[in-house]
Amino acid sequence: LADVGLILMLSRISDVVTDPLIGYLSDRTNTRFGRRKPWLAMGCGVMMVSAYVLFNPALSLSDAKDPEIDFLQQISPNFPPAIVFFGSKDEKWLKGWNLAYQKLKSLGSDSVDFRMAEGEKHAFFNRAPWKDVTLVEADRFLTKLGFLKGKPTLEVSVSEARLDRVP
Repeated sequence: LADVGLILMLSRISDVVTDPLIGYLSDRTNTRFGRRKPWLAMGCGVMMVSAYVLFNPALSLSDAKDPEIDFLQQISPNFPPAIVFFGSKDEKWLKGWNLAYQKLKSLGSDSVDFRMAEGEKHAFFNRAPWKDVTLVEADRFLTKLGFLKGKPTLEVSVSEARLDRVP
């Protein structure tokens, strides 16, 4: 938690320099799109890449070439609690995640609740009925950690959509 506070503080300190600088530069920008739109477009591009990297950790086997982004090198016995959803037919990230999960298990960590949707591909949780099923499982996980209280408020109808716990 202290690391999060430090990161937030450093971002505010960097804003002291960057905000006036971007304001100064955008005031002097003169394009056919106006003064601010080119800067907004650049900012959106940076944010899109940042969001992609944030929510898609480097799990491909080729990422091991770069030790700064290699997910496997960041795993330690005190890995924070996490719930992870994969489809059994996920060809994009599952191989890399399996290596990470094996490393966590070998270090004696049991902080990760790994769930598998049989027969599903990458991003299965973005569509019905999986969206509701994964939300309910995430609620249960957060309740187990003490961040939520009570049962999930979302009702999930009985269906063949089932998330199996991976031992």
